[in-house]
Amino acid sequence: FEPELAGWNGIGFVIQAYQKRCPLVIDYLIDLATRSRRRLMIRLVKGAYWDSEIKRAQMDGLEGYPVYTRKVYTDVSYLACAKKLLAVPNLIYPQFATHNAHTLAAIYQLAGQNYYPGQYEFQCLHGMGEPLYEQVTGKVADG
Repeated sequence: FEPELAGWNGIGFVIQAYQKRCPLVIDYLIDLATRSRRRLMIRLVKGAYWDSEIKRAQMDGLEGYPVYTRKVYTDVSYLACAKKLLAVPNLIYPQFATHNAHTLAAIYQLAGQNYYPGQYEFQCLHGMGEPLYEQVTGKVADG
């Protein structure tokens, strides 16, 4: 990191689970956090540009697609990546962006009793999933 960033712990990344490279990117960022001795923030999202990713791969004549072409694969990738993020609380501050109740419940269970409020967070888009988000964050905040 640049010397000007010394002592600043606000560095964060957004990782898209629908990208086939997502688990490898997370491994790289965990290594970066280890080497830099910083706790990085990582927001995990399912992905928002699927159509354009597919179209670009077709236009570029790629042999395959850089993204999963079935939703179920993205869902599995998201949970596998969430597990990776939760495994290193000293290096990563996970931020799970989802409005899917099943995904949210799975992450809550993956975190288990070892996690407490403030070690990770759930996020949602304004206007999507807010009632679910409020129920969960209220419950977590209440202990």
